[in-house]
Amino acid sequence: MKKSKLFPLIIFLITCTSVSLAQVNFGFQFLSASAHFDEMNKKLYTANIDPEGQFGFEPGVMLSMEFFTYKNQLAFRLEQGIHKDMAAQTAGFTHIGARIHFMKKKSNHSFNIAFGPTIFYRKTWKNMEGYEIDETYSGEETWQSSFSVISGAVEYRYRIAPKIDLAFSLNHSGPKSVSFGAGIHIWMSTNFNGGCNCGGYRRHRI
Repeated sequence: MKKSKLFPLIIFLITCTSVSLAQVNFGFQFLSASAHFDEMNKKLYTANIDPEGQFGFEPGVMLSMEFFTYKNQLAFRLEQGIHKDMAAQTAGFTHIGARIHFMKKKSNHSFNIAFGPTIFYRKTWKNMEGYEIDETYSGEETWQSSFSVISGAVEYRYRIAPKIDLAFSLNHSGPKSVSFGAGIHIWMSTNFNGGCNCGGYRRHRI
């Protein structure tokens, strides 16, 4: 079997196994402010918050799905983001990786660290006047893309209902940029039995 056909099969089997064994949640977050650590092509930025272009506004959304496995502390995560970049072009990122979930028992507060590979892409900047070739990205015609072996995010969550978390995150949204996100996570526990078995979560009145 060719490797190109084997890889999707492996992902499919991992996903099926995770769904059958784990707690599952779905996330939806809005992306907003961003920070940039690259000096190249800053003259093309149109969404600056500060004069130097280090901070900007890149509105978008991020969808995610998590399958918790080991003691509800380690998760397999799929993530898809789409937003308008600093040059007002459509951009996005696709992330597959692991997430470590930290929570004290009977606490509404939790903290997460994510890591794994990510593909970044954007509608090409090639035809913009003054554009300098950025070797971080490949492809020049319609879309440009960049791959990062190690990418990640940090996230704080607060339970506002038995199966709903309010979330605030800092995400690696570009090769040399991070974006702030805020939204919710909804738990769809596969072994749900009278309450969400989400780490230290316990059903109580709020």
